[in-house]
Amino acid sequence: MDTTKYTVNEIVLLVQSFYKGEEPTEICEQLEIDITIFNQWIRTYGQVANNLLHLNEENERLRQMFVNLSLSNQSLREALDNLTTTDASSVLNRLKAKNSR
Repeated sequence: MDTTKYTVNEIVLLVQSFYKGEEPTEICEQLEIDITIFNQWIRTYGQVANNLLHLNEENERLRQMFVNLSLSNQSLREALDNLTTTDASSVLNRLKAKNSR
């Protein structure tokens, strides 16, 4: 089979599947390519594929952090909105009294 029909993006995805644990023989059988071609792809695109995997993992971790921080921010804003002016005045008066001691 002609291996030039695969784009760089497709090759990188295939190499990533290898790094994720898929057997090279299975990948080669599915693509109907020789193992030497796949090994060449790993040598050529392996670092890029590996870096992309790590970046995707970090991106997912950062997205989760953003979600958690957004939820915390939202709950703090709601708590702040629930404070009435009287409550805020009461807190300020207590702080002033505490600081004047």
